[in-house]
Amino acid sequence: TLTKVETGEELEGDLYVLENADKLKVEIKASKGDTNINVGSKVNQVEDSYEISAGEQRTLSYDKFVWFRLTKPSNTQIKVNGDEIDTLAQDVPRSYRIQLKK
Repeated sequence: TLTKVETGEELEGDLYVLENADKLKVEIKASKGDTNINVGSKVNQVEDSYEISAGEQRTLSYDKFVWFRLTKPSNTQIKVNGDEIDTLAQDVPRSYRIQLKK
């Protein structure tokens, strides 16, 4: 079960808690256009960065926590262990925090 528990500052991002799962699996698909993704295991600590084009998908697998920032969230579809995060009205860069709660 994925629940939004906090609306964060711009770089920090919204916090979502995932319950009843063994690990995090975040799927980011560029559905309408390109976006750049910054990813890390701590807030605003970029460990990986890449761009995906329309039709491409990346999967982020983390044990307990992941932070990521998208330059154009409205171009993407985000699923966390199958649950979708609404990105339709988000045309500016935005960050997300996903935390696993066991």
